Amino acid sequence: MARYLFTTRWHVDAPIDSVWDILVRPESYPAWWPHVAKTELLQPGAADGLGDIWRTHFKTALPYDLKMDGWVVRRKRPNVIELATVGELVGSGRWTLTEKAGGTEVEYEWNVSTSRLWMNFVAPITYFLFAWNHNQVMDSGAVGMARRLGASASDIKHTQDVRIAGQPAAQISMSLVAVLLGGLYLLACNQKQES
Repeated sequence: MARYLFTTRWHVDAPIDSVWDILVRPESYPAWWPHVAKTELLQPGAADGLGDIWRTHFKTALPYDLKMDGWVVRRKRPNVIELATVGELVGSGRWTLTEKAGGTEVEYEWNVSTSRLWMNFVAPITYFLFAWNHNQVMDSGAVGMARRLGASASDIKHTQDVRIAGQPAAQISMSLVAVLLGGLYLLACNQKQES
């Protein structure tokens, strides 16, 4: 199974309380986040939202959608929201908000595995496309959030660590390329000997 650790950071020129208020209302995400097609409250938790279970349907930049159920496991106003997820993305997410430079530094850390068989099968050679896709989804969220708040987003940065069977994905990809090239070489040598 492929494991993805994505971290996205950006600065939004809005007060931390305004950013917090938009993030704790998943029902509003489709209105400002272009890649969120739908959110649905499956089960309410406590009055402060702790324990809420939300189903989110993402329409990604690539030709596939993802659905997951996430429940709020931690809230510390106005700085931290943590989620646990199941479905087509299994793992955890954490929003961290920090007051900075007259606005808010937003960080989202996403530590998930994919549960779709086809995604895990092709991950050794397409992980970089999945990482690009994640970045597109998050970029649109940063810009959409800022627009919704009447502000601007800047300094959007992404980092990722992708692992397949515990090994860095790039290392596995290089091994697959070497095996493929070696196989093609042997096939070519075999055909040369037959002629």
